[in-house]
Amino acid sequence: AHKVPRGWVSLIGDRVGVQVAAIAHQPYRHHPELEPDQPPVSRYERICVMIEEDEQESYLLDLFVVEGGMRHDQSWHSVLREPALPDLNWAAQEEGTAAGPEVPYDGKYVNVRGQETQDALCYITGVKRATLKQHAMLQWDYQLKEPAGLRLHVVPVDGERQLIYGTGRSPARPEEWHLPYLFVRHEGQEALQTEALQTRFLTILEPYRSEGEARIKKVTASGQWPLTVRVERAGALDEIAIYAPSDDEVLNRGAQRSIGVSVRTMVADAQVRNVSFGYLPGQSEDGVLRGEIMALDREANTITVSGHLPTGRSAPRWIRIYNSGRSSMYQVISSRRSDDGRDTILRLKETALLGVGLPVGYQEGRIENDVCLPFATGRVDEEGNLFDFSCRFAGARVESADGAASLLLRGVNGAGWITGAADYDLYLQEPLAAAKLQELFGPTDDPARFVIYDYGVGDNYEAAVCRGTPVLAPL
Repeated sequence: AHKVPRGWVSLIGDRVGVQVAAIAHQPYRHHPELEPDQPPVSRYERICVMIEEDEQESYLLDLFVVEGGMRHDQSWHSVLREPALPDLNWAAQEEGTAAGPEVPYDGKYVNVRGQETQDALCYITGVKRATLKQHAMLQWDYQLKEPAGLRLHVVPVDGERQLIYGTGRSPARPEEWHLPYLFVRHEGQEALQTEALQTRFLTILEPYRSEGEARIKKVTASGQWPLTVRVERAGALDEIAIYAPSDDEVLNRGAQRSIGVSVRTMVADAQVRNVSFGYLPGQSEDGVLRGEIMALDREANTITVSGHLPTGRSAPRWIRIYNSGRSSMYQVISSRRSDDGRDTILRLKETALLGVGLPVGYQEGRIENDVCLPFATGRVDEEGNLFDFSCRFAGARVESADGAASLLLRGVNGAGWITGAADYDLYLQEPLAAAKLQELFGPTDDPARFVIYDYGVGDNYEAAVCRGTPVLAPL
């Protein structure tokens, strides 16, 4: 569990039959001592847009952005049914697995980084490969009593991609059992030297519950940021613009983010929908409202934030709270002006409570804790010093029982079973003396509990603005 990284949400919204979400993750984190074999992946982010076609049907656009490494494989599977494959120039591989014709089932191989490995590719047989030059579709018929299935539209962005199809099973399964898989691969010679491969995997999932042809006829994508995706479907055209550049060399959870999505729907040359979420270039108004937390009330679950956020029915439904160590998305229940009219008071749905503990000792910059904190993922060296590495408590606040003290955390040790060090000690960003910590958090012979919260005064916020025109005609 100490290796499990955290993801974070940068954008979420729901308006005029469109739902959007942008979620980033750090599954690969290189560290010269702790994880020297991990590839230097600087971005791993998924942006999803669900678009309502009518009262019965909708489809999901999935954009997966990966930066770093030498080879990118995105895998898809559905149910235990053979899909109808697109009409491409498929080349059958007579032997081996998806890892290569020389790699047997349940075998091992040396990957592009020169490491011997055994991964999912070693369990995929019946392999065939094709080049993806334009939009293509796979269709799974679920073979139920009523018509139902899934159409998977794969769309190349920024050049051709390779498709790898086969069936896979765990060694625990009988030999006759198999699950169809599709891998979409991107690799390049330059990336073998720089380990800086960049890929935008674009896929559209079209579920269906009736007989007939695919509703989605053609999909094209062009541009950098914004990336413009045109989805031509029966009787309508959707134009989706996605603006999601990396502001820094590495996409960090605690950084300010400029990101946005818009959807415009045309029916018979008439615009019937135009909705946007967040920031897009060329907007006449701010797409993302920003500020910081000025005050809070833990019991009432309210925060007072700088700036004039909309109130009433126009209030933001979600707010992202972040600092240099963390990022979280909260649902807004209500919004009102502060008494002096300068700030905005937001009541949030979710609690900020992360954990509680008891101080049993103090060292410079450290609170020794005697209570299990199961989400602790910090790691320490043999001397008990915390590594600057992934920890789920980084950037959180530890507060005294009376709330008078509120200190930023570097992390909480959660790897004592590896090093033998005491588990669950709190490491502070500011190296306060042991005597000062005892003054703030009380004696250890009769300890008062401390509380850990997700955010505190001084943290930043972002609220994406959602705008949408009413539907002028049936979708």
